[in-house]
Parts: sequence; C-alpha cells; structure tokens
Amino acid sequence: MKPRSTPFSRPCQKGFTLLEILVAILIFGIVMATIFGSFNTVFSNSAKLSQANADDEIAAGCFARITADLASIYVPQPPYFKPPGINDPPTAYRVVLDTFSAGGQEFPRLRFTSLAHTPLNGDQRTGIAEIVYYVMADNDRMILKRADTLFPYHDFEARSADPVLCPHITALTIELYDAEGEVHDAWNSDSPDFGRATPRAVHLALAMGSGDDARKFETTVKLQVYRDRERP
Repeated sequence: MKPRSTPFSRPCQKGFTLLEILVAILIFGIVMATIFGSFNTVFSNSAKLSQANADDEIAAGCFARITADLASIYVPQPPYFKPPGINDPPTAYRVVLDTFSAGGQEFPRLRFTSLAHTPLNGDQRTGIAEIVYYVMADNDRMILKRADTLFPYHDFEARSADPVLCPHITALTIELYDAEGEVHDAWNSDSPDFGRATPRAVHLALAMGSGDDARKFETTVKLQVYRDRERP
C-alpha cells in the first residue's frame, strides 16, 4: 500500500530558484570576463613583442647602412683640399649638419660624401657619392631616407624615389663630435668657424612609437678618416 499523504506533508522541490539562477549567471559572467581579459592581455603582449622585434630589425638594418656609409666617408686632405673663397660655391666634399623641415617639424639633416655608393635602377657606375640622411613626411608618419647621388652633385631636393632607411620614426637626433670630444648639433666643414675640420664621430638616435610604447635606438660611429683644424 502506498502511504497516504497527510495535510502536513510537503511535496519534494525540483529545479533551482530564481536567486540561484541569477547567482550562477553572475559567477559565469565573472569567469568568462576573467578568461577573455587574460586572452586580450596575452594577445596584446604578443602584438607588442612582435612589433618590438620588428623595430629591432629595422633599427639594426638602418644603423648597419649608416655605419657602412660613414666607414667609407671621403674627406680630401691638404693640399688637395682648397677652402672656398668668400664668393666661391661650397666645396663638393664638405660635411654639413643642419636642419630640414618635414611635416611641420624640424629634423636634423646630415650631408657628406662617401665611397659607399649604392647603384640603383640598373646603373652600375661607381664613384664618390653625396650621401644625405633626411626625414620626409609620408601621410601621417615620418620616414628616414637616404639620398645617394654621384658627381656632379646638385642642390639637395627631397625625392620620393630615395631609399627608406627607417619607415616610421617619431624623433631623430644627430650629433657630431670634434677632436676635443665636444658635441655639436650643427656643422659645416667649409666654415672657418670649424677650422675647415671634419668631425671625428657621429652619434645618431631615433625613436619609434609614442607614449609608453616609444622605443629609442642609438649608435655612435667613430670616423677613421677626418681632416684636422687649420693651423692659425
């Protein structure tokens, strides 16, 4: 016989209450938010690491090219070097560090001559090249470029066809060291203010990125060929 239910017996409860369901949904949401947050952090760090590695390779290639150019710098010595007169044009093989405007900003520009000419467009001629490092605006970014021209040299003009040394920079510093180790942010080896001398070393620093993601790269190249100051 089945036991009879009494007026005081309570039926068995099945399922979950609304409060239990809401608590479960809340816990599930917290767990999923934590998981997705961890994934975003991992992916973000991975992207930053990949960009950092790419920037390292770009900077290494840029500095390798600059080092090769400066290692082959051409500096005529007396008596072959003839300082220009008051009304004479500048000498062809001078070293000049000045500024150049790009995208509404002022950046350093370095000009010198070198035996490290790079033939382009099938032109296999060799010789002493005029090398110019300068910055050009390209849409919303700044790029470091390298002009390479064989003699006869012409007045400098930024050209889109010039090879790119670094495809994106946010800052650039070029400093030249004299024989006493003093630092200069401007130079002209034709000028008597510098004793017609050429620098002894070149320091170059560039930055990529901005804010917390900015990374700075720098190198110093000691010149093996230089011209001393004129004797009074």
